[in-house]
Amino acid sequence: MQCPTAHLVKLITLVYGHSESHSRCHYLPGDCATHLVASGNEVTCVGLSRCEVHVTSRDYGRQIPGCHMPANYIHASFQCIPGIRS
Repeated sequence: MQCPTAHLVKLITLVYGHSESHSRCHYLPGDCATHLVASGNEVTCVGLSRCEVHVTSRDYGRQIPGCHMPANYIHASFQCIPGIRS
């Protein structure tokens, strides 16, 4: 995720999910998913104009709490907001 000069990354969602459709790799309401940003897990992009979320092979396929299905996609959404990088 990268924003233009004088803008900062605002991470909106980071979701590990399971879709029955193998042609779709993004979150839709009703998917078996865990929302990492909404649940308060640590994802640090604060004050940065560029942010990377590193995904390992261990993350892909991890069990999703609540439905015990393996994650087959990871979806991130973000906005670029005006700001000065400190």
